[in-house]
Amino acid sequence: MRQIRHLIAASMLLAAANVSAQKITSFEDTQARIVDTYAHAYVRPLTCELQVKERVEETLHYSPEEVEAMSSGNTISLDNLRSRAVFDLAKLKQADAIVAATFNIKGKNTAGFDVTVKGFSANFTNWSTATEKDYIWIFRDGALTTADAQRGGATGAIRR
Repeated sequence: MRQIRHLIAASMLLAAANVSAQKITSFEDTQARIVDTYAHAYVRPLTCELQVKERVEETLHYSPEEVEAMSSGNTISLDNLRSRAVFDLAKLKQADAIVAATFNIKGKNTAGFDVTVKGFSANFTNWSTATEKDYIWIFRDGALTTADAQRGGATGAIRR
């Protein structure tokens, strides 16, 4: 019986030591109820003008490591190479966009790739909130934005 009391006392001592060893110094808990998990915000469309600055042509080199970082597995992503080249050329020319860009891509996996981009540098100007007159062509049935065309999608997805 004495041994059982010693065993119980020892296990209680160990439990107390374990609790003090795992001392929690900071803790916070919050609970909130959410009626609707979707927040809706409606923004009136913006319009702007695109001011074309100059015709540009530049050849940009991407190392094998850069190309590998832009690729998926063993497949070189030409879309990513083109996107990166347009981004780098716009940055180089201090432009918001490269309009009507065309590409010539040459290279090898071991040596890297040269991407020649030709187009027109342009900047966005005269930003304003769309008016009723603008809505006619913004929401015209069948109108595609450049983003829709790249995704291959949604003709007339937005209708008034």
